[in-house]
Amino acid sequence: MFKKADTFSEVLGFPPVGAVRVVDIQPVASPAIARIWHGATPAGMTDEYVSLAKSNCVANCTATPGNLGVTFFHETEGEVTRHTFISYWKDMEAVKRFAGEDFQRARFFPGEERFLVESDEIVEHKQF
Repeated sequence: MFKKADTFSEVLGFPPVGAVRVVDIQPVASPAIARIWHGATPAGMTDEYVSLAKSNCVANCTATPGNLGVTFFHETEGEVTRHTFISYWKDMEAVKRFAGEDFQRARFFPGEERFLVESDEIVEHKQF
């Protein structure tokens, strides 16, 4: 059984460089597809952005049939917080149910634009 980690230190087993927090971790079955997105917000807006992302993106991902879980973490360095959102999917059809036919493009939710100072427009997909 997997234990939900509150910090990246608990996942790694040692403290990372910078302030890193893990929001959600769930076990993933193999084979699967990982959909990976990166973005950045001002450090002072991290908590508000994470709250918005959890209520929109995490909630929409996990409610989509074929979703196997999500990992969402961020690291603050100076004035910027870098975010990585990884969603895990049963197959490409499940990815398309969440992202649409143009599944290689990032899917944004209302309100995100006021936080993001950097964002991948194209997401990465890895099958494992």
